[in-house]
Parts: sequence; C-alpha cells; structure tokens
Amino acid sequence: MEFVIRSCSQFSSIKIIKILIIWCPQYGIYINRLETIQRKFMRFLQYKCKQYDTSYESRCKRHHILPLMERRKIADTVLYVKIAQSLVDCPNLLSSVKLRVPNRSVRRLVTLFIPQCHTKYRHNSFLVRTATQVNRLLESNDLDLFNSKPSKFKQAIASDWFESVS
Repeated sequence: MEFVIRSCSQFSSIKIIKILIIWCPQYGIYINRLETIQRKFMRFLQYKCKQYDTSYESRCKRHHILPLMERRKIADTVLYVKIAQSLVDCPNLLSSVKLRVPNRSVRRLVTLFIPQCHTKYRHNSFLVRTATQVNRLLESNDLDLFNSKPSKFKQAIASDWFESVS
C-alpha cells in the first residue's frame, strides 16, 4: 500500500488501479486481499480530497471508480464478447463459445450453453464464469451478443453497479 501512496505523485491513480486488475484470483481470501489495497487507496484519496464518506462503495461512486471485482467482470465479459464476435483472432476460443439452441419453444431464452460443473475449479473457469455473466446481461438488458458493441456490455455492468449503490 505504501508503494501505491508513494507512487501517487508520479503516476495517475487510474494507472495504479488498472495494475491491480491484472491479477484475477478465484478464492475469496485473495480477492479480499487485493480489494483491501484499493480500499486503503480510496481512504487515502478521500483524505487528500477532504471529502468524507462512510462506506467503501460510496467512496467508489464519488470518485467514479468501480471495485476491483466489478472491473474484473467487465474485463472478462468484454473479452468473451470480442471472442464471440470474432474480434479476437483465436479459433480455439471461438469454438469454446457454445450457443444454446432449444429444441422447443421456451419462455426464458438463454443464449449461451453452460455445462454442468461438478467442481468449483471448473465452475470458476473463464468460459463458464463469463458465459453465466453474459447470459445474465442478455436477460436483464437490451443487448445482443452478436450485434451490440463490447463497450455496451461494459456500460451495462458499470451502470448496474452504480445504480445498486445508494
């Protein structure tokens, strides 16, 4: 944390926050450790700006910075959408995007097929985790996997989070 505070004078705060996104742990203890770094940084930023908020979420909202977990969701979702739209040239990953085609009419249309996972390791894999997130976004927002730009998915996740924080 001291490195982050010392570096504030040399780098912009956004660059430092972006560095923290590189690591994407799946276990809660490691997620909390990384989030703790941003929490401390947000308290430091609050002190420097002389604007005091009681909760971490309200500090993030005031400074227009998403929590690291939300930023990881955005990065994963945007990459998945780019793979599905063939904006990323990787045929192996594109073949892993499985569309769900129901054999009869259903009320709730789920676009992506998500395999059953018998282990937490498989459940937390990139393709399963992100396909679940994309399905939720497609249901709740007016988005299309193949016609909407990846930035629209990013805006949808960010606006959902900012609306949920009061």
